[in-house]
Amino acid sequence: MEVSLERRTVTVLSVEDDPNILAGIVELLEIGADQFDISVLQATNGEDALRVIAEQTPDLIISDIAMPKLDGFGFLERVRSNPEWLHIPFIFLTARTMQQQIYDGLLKGVELYLTKPFDGGELIDLVESQLSQTLLTQDKHSENINQFKSELSRRLQHEFRTPLTFIVANMEFLYTDVSAEKMDELSDHLVGLQRGSQRMGQLVSDLLRAVDCLSGDYCEQLQRNLRNLENPLAILEAVIADKQSEAADYGVTLYYRPRRLDLTLCADADSLRELFERIIDNAIKFTKAANGGAVRISAEEADNHLQIHIRDNGVGFPQHLSEQLFDLFYQHNRSKYEQQGAGLGLTIAREIVRAHGGTLTLSGSENRGAAVVIRLPKTSDCDDECGVIEAPNENPATILIVEDEQFLLEGLHDLLTYGSIEHPYRCLTAANGQQALAILEQEHPDLIISDLRMPVMDGYGLLEQTRNDDRWADIPFIMLTAHGSRPDVHRGRVAGADQYITKPYDSDYLLDLVQTRLERHFQKSEARQREFDQLKKGVIGAIDLDLLSSLMTLTAQSNALQPLVDPAALEDSQNVASLRTQLLNIQATSRQISELVEDASQLVELRSGVARRNFTKRARMIDSFDYLWVEAIEIVGDQKDWFQQFLTVDPHIQLDRPRFLPPVKGQRKQLVSAFTQWLRANVAWSVDGEITVQLREAGEMISCQLKVEKSGLESAEKHQITAYLSDNTPPSTLPHSNNLLIFEEYMALHGASVSFYSNDSSHCFELQFPIYDLFAE
Repeated sequence: MEVSLERRTVTVLSVEDDPNILAGIVELLEIGADQFDISVLQATNGEDALRVIAEQTPDLIISDIAMPKLDGFGFLERVRSNPEWLHIPFIFLTARTMQQQIYDGLLKGVELYLTKPFDGGELIDLVESQLSQTLLTQDKHSENINQFKSELSRRLQHEFRTPLTFIVANMEFLYTDVSAEKMDELSDHLVGLQRGSQRMGQLVSDLLRAVDCLSGDYCEQLQRNLRNLENPLAILEAVIADKQSEAADYGVTLYYRPRRLDLTLCADADSLRELFERIIDNAIKFTKAANGGAVRISAEEADNHLQIHIRDNGVGFPQHLSEQLFDLFYQHNRSKYEQQGAGLGLTIAREIVRAHGGTLTLSGSENRGAAVVIRLPKTSDCDDECGVIEAPNENPATILIVEDEQFLLEGLHDLLTYGSIEHPYRCLTAANGQQALAILEQEHPDLIISDLRMPVMDGYGLLEQTRNDDRWADIPFIMLTAHGSRPDVHRGRVAGADQYITKPYDSDYLLDLVQTRLERHFQKSEARQREFDQLKKGVIGAIDLDLLSSLMTLTAQSNALQPLVDPAALEDSQNVASLRTQLLNIQATSRQISELVEDASQLVELRSGVARRNFTKRARMIDSFDYLWVEAIEIVGDQKDWFQQFLTVDPHIQLDRPRFLPPVKGQRKQLVSAFTQWLRANVAWSVDGEITVQLREAGEMISCQLKVEKSGLESAEKHQITAYLSDNTPPSTLPHSNNLLIFEEYMALHGASVSFYSNDSSHCFELQFPIYDLFAE
């Protein structure tokens, strides 16, 4: 298997109770490897090996089977049961040659099984092949994480700032053009202002909803609202009627023939309406992107379900993305189609359907439209204690079978489709490697089973193509062939085949092996997905309730303008004055929202890792640490319209600093912003705005103490600050908590620590900021 990896240092754990064999394996791995610099960890039994892994996670494990205390099978089971070790490839190297024992090892999740005596060169080839596959998959995952972080940071900032700019621009036009003669323009600007505030409000609402979706709370909350709902199609028809004019504006025609179906659903009417709105909005949007067309909606009763089809002839998508499109924040070809929104709609829509015990499936093809099928179960009764409805499994595992002999292909297809009632599989078939590659362009199977000898492109060629393409490199691959010679098996394994089974095969064993490979594949995929989900939760956590409250205020203020923007009303100077006052209130609220959006954007950058990558590139020596504070104090002093909402007097911030302070390392702009955030929060948390900042050199650190003698914080709020700084518990009701969160995140980025002290009347923060050691670099 050819890989484009630089020579990397990796760690291999060798577990062997024979000291001579162990020494030989260590020497072989450390000296004989070509692609990697291998460092070998050693253990003489499974128990010792577990202790070694707990201290240092290896990149690969080679283990004997027959060992004292804990044998190889027990050791393998313990490794596979730990989610943090799921990714580690495992090779059994043993003198046992009984076929059943080999099968047992493979069915327990071992990657390779080699018998002693072994060929040193063969072992090195297989070790390097396993390491290459594992590291390439890990590198791909890390790259996906980094791309996701950068894209998400840019997207959320765009989605917040675009409507905010729209709001401010329309507000300014309204303010400067207040006159009855410009009634049409005033109405247009009023509508623009309202749309902007509604769009921002919807975004924040969806983001908060997404947190509940990730945690499962939303589904539970919705199920408590389920009631008997007769004639659910009336809701669908009302949504279609509401969307007709919007669709027509985009050159899209909605087709629907009303149906009268005698059925009752256990459902929540409001959530069903939201479901239909989201799906039809999506269809209109992507049909519009294809320069007009049609959306066809139909409903029927099928298999004791209400089944709703929504089809469009819009831009479509590749079929293999049908599941990925339900992922939080994912949007296909976002830049090409200039989509609005953060990619939350389908995620929320599926959660609504799942809460009703139904399924939502998506299919499509590039430039040929998309189809959504919503299936909701009928019910004869739904009382207040209907409980949690379990949705059926929506997506059986997909297996691609590649075999040139039609009889064998059909037999294997039937075995996998019907041979296991517990694990039915969706099977795709191809007669050679070239056909298989064409299928892979449209589908993303969970496992590939391929014959070796085939015309056009054989199994080796297909294996090489899949392993060298990032899109398919992590798909498990089973080679199934009549050619079971040792050189053939070795070639297939080195090329990246997960298993090599010779014909004729035992059907039960094949089914068991397929299940084992799929379970291991899904376990690793789920572990990677959990990392994405944790990142998403952290990002969404940047959207706090202060922002939602401000958006609600803005919406109320913009709605209150409606009676004032009226020709008769504008003839009265008092009404004009009221309109101007209301617009000034909107301006103040918009400015507050802008600041909260900026805070949220900074938290997104910090929590997604974007700020850390930028810091690594741009951090420089700063030899005027105290002037960073001077600049931050000046910024806060200029923000009178901000602090007047908390204080009746101007704040007074005193800076106590020595003549000389050693340099630090960081980004000047980031630090000034962080210190400004910290000062603003403490102004809001003080009674009279009297704050003292004292800078001192203390060993290898610069100590910064910020004291508020007359603290306005309640004891519970002080406790929240202490809890956050000690164990990272997010402040739940602390006002201006984002200021503290941003400051602490920036300080952690610079290697600084923050502590907090308080008593009944005052509070004090202490910052320990590292002095820059020029000679350390």
